[in-house]
Parts: sequence; C-alpha cells; structure tokens
Amino acid sequence: MPRPDGQPRGLARVLISIVVIPILIVDEVIRPLYGPVIRAIARLRLLDAISAQIARLPPYGILCVLAVPFIIAEPLKVVALYWTGTGHLIRGAVTLAFAYGMSFIIVERIYDAGRDKLMQIAWLSRLVGWVGDYRDAFLSWLRATGAWQRARSVLALTREHLGKLIRRGKTPR
Repeated sequence: MPRPDGQPRGLARVLISIVVIPILIVDEVIRPLYGPVIRAIARLRLLDAISAQIARLPPYGILCVLAVPFIIAEPLKVVALYWTGTGHLIRGAVTLAFAYGMSFIIVERIYDAGRDKLMQIAWLSRLVGWVGDYRDAFLSWLRATGAWQRARSVLALTREHLGKLIRRGKTPR
C-alpha cells in the first residue's frame, strides 16, 4: 500500500528499485544502438495501422497486448543466460539481444500506441508515475557521477575518431 504522499513503501520500493535500475542502465547504454531501428520501424505504414488498432482497444485490452512480449521475452532472457553460463556464448548472446530487442522495441511501440488509455487504469498510472520518479532521480544521480562523465567523454572521442575514419574511407581494424 502506498504512503500518504503516494510513494510506494517497504518491499514495493525495493522491488521497483531492483527491477527499474538494471533496466534503466541497459536502456541508457543500448538506446543509441536501437534508437535508429525504432525510428526506421516507426516509419512503416503497416505499424501505423497496427498502432491504430491497438489504440482502439479498451485499456485492459491494451494491457493484455502489452503483456504478450513480456510473456515471450522474459523466459528467453533466462534461457539466454543459461546458455551463456553453460558455454554457448554466441547462442546466448543472440538470444539475449533478441529478447531485449523484443522488449524494448515492441513494448515501446505498443505502449506509445495505447499510453492514453493505459493511464486510465489507476494502479498502472500510479506505477508508471513511481517508476518515472525513480527513473528521473536515478538518472540524475548517474549522470552526475564522474564515471558517467568519463564514459560520455570516451564515447564522444570514439564517435569523433570513427567519423574521421569513415570520412577518409578507412575502416577500423
């Protein structure tokens, strides 16, 4: 049960932190990689039609559609970790990339299509608010750390170097 100020307490706060923080870190690290893919997919007319169909569903119908990728992707992540742990590195990495791609790309698309109706579900709206608050606070803290600043500098230098190599027609070895 939430506190009077609307924030989760106790176990709910711990569970949200355990789930949200790793997802945020992975999302922040790989978003530059899958962002262009999402934009390319978003331009497909077929997806516009599917999004329109999703938006016409009732709120709990959209929630059920949103649950499908999780029902498929989450067990795949466990299988991928098992394969990786038992020495099948390529199979595990490909499966993990597929599962995360499915989670990030498909779920994001469904959520965007049905967001307004999903927010009509009171408990989900509160949960999204809590997760957003934790996300914002965590990312503010993370981006203020020296490690984050150094990583951004290294990334900027790497992009600059790769850009120069590409403009010269050379590929990195």
